Amino acid sequence: MSTAPVSSWCAASFSPAQSSLKRAFALRPSLSTRLSSSSVSLPTLIRNEPVFAAPAPVINPTWREDMGKDYDEAIEALKKLLSEKGDLKATAAVKVEQITAELQTASSDSKPSSTVDRIKTGFTFFKKEKYDKNPALYGELAKGQSPKFMVFACSDSRVCPSHVLDFQPGEAFVVRNVANMVPPYDQTKYSGAGAAIEYAVLHLKVQEIVVIGHSACGGIKGLMTFPYDGTTSTDFIEEWVKICLPARAKVNTQHGGAPLPELCGHCEKEAVNVSLGNLLTYPFVRDGLVNKTLSLKGGYYDFVNGAFELWGLDFGLSPPLSMKDVATILHWKL
Repeated sequence: MSTAPVSSWCAASFSPAQSSLKRAFALRPSLSTRLSSSSVSLPTLIRNEPVFAAPAPVINPTWREDMGKDYDEAIEALKKLLSEKGDLKATAAVKVEQITAELQTASSDSKPSSTVDRIKTGFTFFKKEKYDKNPALYGELAKGQSPKFMVFACSDSRVCPSHVLDFQPGEAFVVRNVANMVPPYDQTKYSGAGAAIEYAVLHLKVQEIVVIGHSACGGIKGLMTFPYDGTTSTDFIEEWVKICLPARAKVNTQHGGAPLPELCGHCEKEAVNVSLGNLLTYPFVRDGLVNKTLSLKGGYYDFVNGAFELWGLDFGLSPPLSMKDVATILHWKL
């Protein structure tokens, strides 16, 4: 089995014209692996049309100057009625004060929070500046989607792939999770990730699957520091990030004496390679590679320095590929 170093490119910054990933995929072959050429029967779509959910209406109470006037007049009218009907005054006066206090409290608490305001202003800007100004684009998207990219990215709020790579609506089918990890094929344990990959490859017919890591990743720091000695301190995180334990093992072997930030930097990239290897455990991904309708890319966004790296893996036809073969190719320790 032959291996070759991974080829990559790095850009310190992008202009808007350069921000598309399309230009980045003209990469040299960097790695050869063996894949099965056996065909797998593909499931068919239940409905070959997009499903859209209508947005729920947002009700925005408004306050007018005349409302305050009507309210005051109503209270005064009620007080006048009570003064004329002396037998009602003792009981009703207390109730009037109670209702008045409740209405005043409700009025003072009815102001929307800053988070609600942010959502409202954000959508207003999008509707006015993007949606209304691009009727052709959103008209086509209403008919369906045909993205070229499937992207695995981290849930970290600083690394939105559509923002970083300037993806437009309809260009990328995106899955985000802690530490941008792709789990191996498991219909029970990882059915959520499997469903997304299956839908993207078999139904959307994406051309590229890109796994993007990033600098200062909290999930990778956890992977490098959790003891994994039988004790746990989290309900889900430790179990999730252990998907990339092979990356941790490789980094500790090759850079064992380095400081933790440096180890994490190496692991942030190596974990991407583990995820690329895990993609090979999905039969429809392997078939796409064999048929040359699909390719895999690894990426790394350094938001500290404003740089982006992209590397590719080339796969050739050969006998069936086992996880042991993948581990050997990518230099993992199982």
